[in-house]
This record gives sequence, structure tokens and C-alpha cells, in this order.
Amino acid sequence: MKFLKSLLIVLAVLVAAVLILGLFQPREFNYEYSTVIQAPKEVVFRQLEDLRNWEKWGPWQESDTTLEATYQDQTSGVGASYSWTSELSGNGTMTIVQQDPPNEMRTELQFDGQGGGKGYFLLEDAPEGGTLLKWGFAFAVPYPFNAFLVFEDLEAHETAIEEEFNRGLANIKKIAEAEAMSMGGYQIQELEMPARKFIIVREEVKMQDIASFFAEKFGLIHSRIQDNKIEMAGQPCGIYFSYDEEKGMTDMAAAMPIPATASWDGDLETFEIPAGTAFVLDHYGPYEKLGDAHNAIGAYLAQRGLSQPPLVVEEYVTDPGTEPDASRWLTRIYYYASQ
Repeated sequence: MKFLKSLLIVLAVLVAAVLILGLFQPREFNYEYSTVIQAPKEVVFRQLEDLRNWEKWGPWQESDTTLEATYQDQTSGVGASYSWTSELSGNGTMTIVQQDPPNEMRTELQFDGQGGGKGYFLLEDAPEGGTLLKWGFAFAVPYPFNAFLVFEDLEAHETAIEEEFNRGLANIKKIAEAEAMSMGGYQIQELEMPARKFIIVREEVKMQDIASFFAEKFGLIHSRIQDNKIEMAGQPCGIYFSYDEEKGMTDMAAAMPIPATASWDGDLETFEIPAGTAFVLDHYGPYEKLGDAHNAIGAYLAQRGLSQPPLVVEEYVTDPGTEPDASRWLTRIYYYASQ
């Protein structure tokens, strides 16, 4: 009985110690790290919204080779989730519980046998340009179990978490900035262009009439060039001086390039673009999809704080008459920096 009484006293002291220690140990833990990414919020958010993308930038695969992820049918949007197993880090599940694309995404995590936590990504326009990405994680250790944290090296844990999150942010930054440069598959180049000279027919045209305008005017220009025995210096082009979507009108020209040194005394107008910088991309596909290419250059300019150039040229490199597959049609687009 004396031994049992002593044992009960020891247990009571231990319980009291745990309860007291729990009063002085933290119960809630919040971590947040951030980076500035030179890419639009939409490009950055694309790296986050589909959970399969996390394999490209997640820091855990780099430090834990035993980690294996299993995805559900839905991998993006609210309700999407994936599970993981790991010999080193344990098992768990993460679910997207809230989204406001491209500004915010929140997740809930469950660690098998270890409770759960909440994660979030916040995307803001950075004052210096680009996107400020904040990545946070919060979890709680309920009282009195938090008393056992006295045996943990919390500073070492925090350092490890910081290293993991910052490595993940650096990976996102690298991927998003690379994608921003290509803007969704378009590789945009800043090139120094030589001077160019064109024979043009310039009019204000309704947007729905652009195709018929080209069909008529290209033939006219081509015949005049042949009459003057001048060699063309490239493929037919569309030159856009202004574009009013609200009115559905554009000030534009059907144009065919000729050598810069060629003399011209025909009845059609000439137009010259001086040498200078242009933002250039190649678009493969039908003309109806050219808007995607223009949007890509617009996003490229916006993220760099550049204004819309006053002159845009579309060069129709592929002749649809000889290439029936519209997916192979090449249109080279030039945004001239200044004129």
C-alpha cells in the first residue's frame, strides 16, 4: 500500500507539472513567409491552384525521397485534395477549402495521428511591380499536451519550417517568372529591328470586316508591286495604328513589305517603320486565336510597367492557300516600342 500511495503521489505531481507547464507553453503557431515574383498574379496563381503542379515546386520532395502523393479525381478548385505517405514525415491529406482566384487560396491539412493545420496563399500587387506572394501555415497544440513542447527544440523546428517554405517560394518564383516570360506558351523576345518599308492601303475598318478587307487589298497591293517590277521583302502584313473595341473599329492597313532602298512611284501609299526595339512573338494557329497572343504581349508589357506601343504589326508568314492545317499557320507579331 505504501508503494501504491507513493506511486499515486508521483503521478499526481507529474499531472500537476504537465498542467502547470501547459500554462506557459505556446498553444498556437503561425508562420508566414513571402517573396516578390516578377509575374502577374494570374501566372503565379496557376502554380498553386492545381495540386499536381505542387510536385514541380514543393520543397518536400527534395528533402524527403520517401514521400509519395496520391491525387483524387479533382485536383483544382474548392474540394480538390491529395494524400501523401512518407516514411520520414508521416502520412496526411490536404484539401483546398477556399479560393478567390487570383488573390487567395486556403487549405486544410490533416496529419495522421498528429492533428491538423491551416494553410493559405495570399497574392497582392507588389509596389515595385509583379506579385507579392505570401505563404502561411497555422496549427494549434491543445492544452495540456502543449506542455510536452518543453522537450522540443522549437527554434530548430522554426528554422526548418522557414527553410522549407522559402525554398518552395523560390521554386514558385523561378517557375512563374519563366512562364511569365513566355506568357502561357508564347516566347516573347525584345529585338532590335531594322527599318522596314511597306506599300499599304490604310482605312478605318470594322473588326468583323478585317478578313474581307485583307482579301481585297492584298490582291490590289500585290498587283501594283508586280506592275512596278519590285521584289517583295517579306510576307503580307496587317499594320494596326489604333484599335477601339468599344466601337468595334480599327485604324489599320493591309501592307506588303518591299526593300527599304526601293523607289516607288505607284498610286498606293508607302509607310516606313524606322529601326528600333520591338516585342516579338510567334503564334501558331488560326487567326481567330490571335487575341491570345496579343493578350500575352499585353500582360508582358503590364508586368514591366510599360505602356501599350502605338504600332502593332502582324506578319502572316504561312500562306493558308498552301497549308490547309490551321494549327500550323505562323503569324509573327511585332509591338514596336516607340514610333
